Amino acid sequence: MNTNYVFIVYDAEIVNEFLKKIINEKKYPFEFDYRIDNDEKWKLADWHLQSVR
Repeated sequence: MNTNYVFIVYDAEIVNEFLKKIINEKKYPFEFDYRIDNDEKWKLADWHLQSVR
């Protein structure tokens, strides 16, 4: 099953450091991939937001 999630975070650097840490330590319950984009107007997430209406 392939599921996509979109999260808004207020301090992306904290999230990025946490995710890098658990990836490096291999302490995660399932495989995942992530990316962090600066998108203050949510234009990159529009495809997802429109699909969940």
